Amino acid sequence: MKTLSRFLDFSLVFIFIYGIVFTIIPFTFSKFVLLFLFIFAINKPSLMVEILKDNFIIYCLLVIVFVTFEFFIVTKLFNSNSLVFIQQNFWFITEAIIGTYLLYQYLSIKYTNDEILYGLLVVIFIQSIFVIISFISKDFRDFTNLVLKINDERYLSNYRMKGFSNSGGAGLSYLQTIGAFSGCILFLKETRKVKKIKVILFVSIIVLSQIFIARTGLIFSAILFVVTMVQEAINKSSVILLIKRVAIIIITLIIGFIGLFFVIPKEKITYFEEKVISRAFELIEVYQATGELETSSTNNLQTMFFLPNDPIKLMIGAGDWDGAPGTRNYFGRKVDSDVGYVRAIFAVGIIFTILFYSIYIVYIINLFNNSKKYSLVLLGLLFVFFLGEFKEPFLIRTSGTVKSLFLIYFTLKEGKN
Repeated sequence: MKTLSRFLDFSLVFIFIYGIVFTIIPFTFSKFVLLFLFIFAINKPSLMVEILKDNFIIYCLLVIVFVTFEFFIVTKLFNSNSLVFIQQNFWFITEAIIGTYLLYQYLSIKYTNDEILYGLLVVIFIQSIFVIISFISKDFRDFTNLVLKINDERYLSNYRMKGFSNSGGAGLSYLQTIGAFSGCILFLKETRKVKKIKVILFVSIIVLSQIFIARTGLIFSAILFVVTMVQEAINKSSVILLIKRVAIIIITLIIGFIGLFFVIPKEKITYFEEKVISRAFELIEVYQATGELETSSTNNLQTMFFLPNDPIKLMIGAGDWDGAPGTRNYFGRKVDSDVGYVRAIFAVGIIFTILFYSIYIVYIINLFNNSKKYSLVLLGLLFVFFLGEFKEPFLIRTSGTVKSLFLIYFTLKEGKN
């Protein structure tokens, strides 16, 4: 009975962070989870009082309200008539912040903080398994494409997998990176060798699965992996330990990579090497051939760094924000850039863009003050935040990435109490 309860609880976590949308129902099942959590909160009125006592939550709410109000004023000033950003911020408040807090409170009744963190790692690990199976089995991939709503045809690729989710690419790979981050924290917290090895195995599978998703998360996960090993060596004042851990991880990754060739059907090996491996390690191949550190993605991004020409729009924004592909009621894009910073500035200007991103600065500072033994890993995560927004606005939209980050925050922050 306990196993069934745990399965159901973390199935809710899976649905909540991956925002599953089935073809038979036209909206995300995470909204059902949100409704369940609000019903849970109604029976515990003290939870809403607790929310108002959390300074970080209040700061986030105030920032979102100010940014939303400023965006609304700008849309009226420049007649942009776009409500997508406002709708997005509404869900950011209700689902990503309050919903995740309620999810933490619901789980904390049954599980310890470490168990919640471990549960999140397992959920993202399971998605990684789905990603690998998607490449191995065309039947499984066809099944997911049939039952899940797909808004963008790019997610129907034969070599860029999305697992059991509605979308893939950089967004999914970033979310998987947060799973790797939760594993890194658990690795530093854990004292039992068996558990440490299990965490390394799970994180290694998450990293390997990103070969099939996108380079973005592959690079970010590798960064967090490296700083975690250095962090443990610092915490235990042992260079020998660092060498041992690095050796173990390299061996684990090599064995895992070789293992892929045993589970992938023989008829797909060549395709795997030419499409998946070539794309995942394009940076290395290009450097070996030309001596330049570039990929097709970085070349495309070079055309996307531009700002409003009008000084006023540069400071306060133009009220322009694009909806997700497949949900727009207009052709083309209002801002022809993927870069998070660029899109945010076109929406609310430099001042309020800085204000919005300050949420994640405060996030890092609060966790840093909570425990210094994760300081290097948190700096690594901050670097991922900074670097990631050059790719897409990962941290602005309500997404599984943001929800996972908040769940980790509440788990680590409440752990002090």
